[in-house]
Amino acid sequence: MFCLKLRKAKSTLQNTHSAFEAQDDESEKEEEVVVKRQKLDCELTGEQKGKKLKEEGIILAENNRFWQAIDKWNQALTLLPNDETIYEMKAQSLMELNEIFPAVEAALKSVQLKCNWFVAYQTYGRALLNVGEIEKAVKSFCRAIHLNPEDGEVRQDLEHSLTLLSMRKQREREHQ
Repeated sequence: MFCLKLRKAKSTLQNTHSAFEAQDDESEKEEEVVVKRQKLDCELTGEQKGKKLKEEGIILAENNRFWQAIDKWNQALTLLPNDETIYEMKAQSLMELNEIFPAVEAALKSVQLKCNWFVAYQTYGRALLNVGEIEKAVKSFCRAIHLNPEDGEVRQDLEHSLTLLSMRKQREREHQ
């Protein structure tokens, strides 16, 4: 019986050794990929790197990995500080994480960078609703509709915020 265990131990050892060799091969391949990626990154311009980071952030956000997406976008913003789309996406992700005040800041920055983009005003309005700034949210949604009157989603946001505003005013009248 002892011999049988010994044989099993030998075969287990051989299997383990083979597994480690395979793992070494895999890690060597991974290192090659990392080196190639680093070479490519060195060849990219700052703007190209920023766009690459922005795209990586989008993929992460689509997979609900919001903190990682925000990290990529923060890196991208060091290279593309005037990209309003990054601030807008960052605001959306921050709202998903219930980071409401940073979301307002990011959305506001997006509006400041591109004051004729209805999406920025819509995101800003949503962020404002989250902090209870209903009147400001209504104004933001109105601006978004002015810029893109066809968008039904913005109209729904405006209707919702107007309902909230009327409910608030009704409560205030009742408490007087």
